[in-house]
Amino acid sequence: MRTRLTRPVAAAAVALAVGAAGSGTADAAEPVVVGECATTVRGAPGTPVALSPAAVVQPVTDLVRAVPLLGPPLAEPFRRAFTALPPIPVGSIPTGSGVITGGRIADAVVAELDGIALLGPVAATLAHDVRTTLSALCGVAVTGVNTAAAPVRDGSKAIADAAEQATGRVPGLPGDEPAPDPGAPPT
Repeated sequence: MRTRLTRPVAAAAVALAVGAAGSGTADAAEPVVVGECATTVRGAPGTPVALSPAAVVQPVTDLVRAVPLLGPPLAEPFRRAFTALPPIPVGSIPTGSGVITGGRIADAVVAELDGIALLGPVAATLAHDVRTTLSALCGVAVTGVNTAAAPVRDGSKAIADAAEQATGRVPGLPGDEPAPDPGAPPT
């Protein structure tokens, strides 16, 4: 009987411990949202980069409008639906420097287009053209900067300034009193 009770209790304890260990919240960085699809971004390594839909709405709307017969009436409803989307994740800032390519941006945008129901009849035609156009137009240069170095430098400058002020007040140090005028009589 003891074995029957011990195993379920042990299993429950392990499940509880594993659940408690994994229940912490992740401290995710806020993404850098870029408003142009050809730009440069600097930030802390690992920071997510997202593209504002407004950055590519014009070329994509032009492509929707260019679809024969169905495109022109879909253009404005598409523009409204697309600009209402949240920022589109396209990558993250590396350690050092790198590029989020136009192809990667195009793939992310096409994935978002798949979720816009009103494009249903033209989605397949549009996907190829969007990939081709955005691959040529877009590219985000990303550079990771060490955000911890600036406060350290600022702190060491403050210490140096304080030390300089303190040594300027110590009596008897050279340069503490003005040098006597060589032409003046001794006092």
